[in-house]
Order: sequence, then structure tokens, then C-alpha cells
Amino acid sequence: MNSNEILNPKNNLFEMEVIVDFLYSAAIPYTSSIEMKKDILAVLKAHAMGIKSIDYVKKKYGKNWNFSKPNIEKIYLLELLNNINNEIESIRFIFINGVDRPSHIGLLAAEGALLRLWGSFQAVILLISREYSFEFFQF
Repeated sequence: MNSNEILNPKNNLFEMEVIVDFLYSAAIPYTSSIEMKKDILAVLKAHAMGIKSIDYVKKKYGKNWNFSKPNIEKIYLLELLNNINNEIESIRFIFINGVDRPSHIGLLAAEGALLRLWGSFQAVILLISREYSFEFFQF
């Protein structure tokens, strides 16, 4: 994995599911298989307990771990949010890279506002993807 892949991951944070152990957590794509989620949790638990064998941890405790299959409605929501995010990124790219456009003070003000709101857009998308329907209205 090179530094560009680390700084620009394939999946956005809103497309990830966070798997949590009492000490550690890991984010993996929401659409990952149940088996992959169990494997990741086994790694986290084995490391936290100081056990070298991940298979042992999975066999001993894995039957108690419940993960659900990806919900089709949530997959559609994530696709929609990804499309919105791509549109925002394309507009942001135009502003940052100085693509030719009319010179107008109102346009300059709009560009500045949109660039400053980029973080808010990202926060709203993350809240929506986590199904915090009330909280994102505060933005």
C-alpha cells in the first residue's frame, strides 16, 4: 500500500462500518461479508487478549458474534451519498484548480462559501449514512 492509497482510500468514511472491541476498532466497507467482519473482530480480540492464534479466538468466541447482512436500502442510500459526494468533489476541484469561469464578485463569494462548507457537507453525509436523521438537521 503506497502513501496515496492511505491518504485517498477507495471507500469514504461514510461507506464504512466500524467494528469495535473494548480496546480497538476497525473500519471496513459496509458491504463486506459477515465472515470478513468476524475475521476482523477476531483479530481485534486476539490482539487485545494477547493471544497469537486468531483462529482459536474465532472458534471459541465467534459463535456469539452477530452481524447482519447489508441492508439493501442502506446500500442505495450509500450509493446516493457517494454520488452527491462526487458532485461536491467535482465542483470543489473546479474551484481549487482555477478552471476558467466568468469573473464576478458574486461567483467569488459563492466559491468561498462552498469551499468553507466542504467540511460541513462531509459531516452531514457521515451523519446521514449512520442514520442520525435528527442530528444532520443542525447543520
